[in-house]
Amino acid sequence: MDTRREGMLHLKVLHSPHAHARIVSIDKTAALAVPGVHRVYTWEDVRRTARPAASPPTRRASASPSTG
Repeated sequence: MDTRREGMLHLKVLHSPHAHARIVSIDKTAALAVPGVHRVYTWEDVRRTARPAASPPTRRASASPSTG
């Protein structure tokens, strides 16, 4: 990183090494014990919505084609 500021934090994203694995639990204890680690985020920390943010709004198809 080119810029360093006092108190600056860095983010590290960790992915499962197993494609399509079913993760049943995550123990954050060991990660939080590492010096310099301030916070560990998991799926439990992600805000849930009624529909995924990437989904486009649904559009209603016209019941009958317009004739002109």
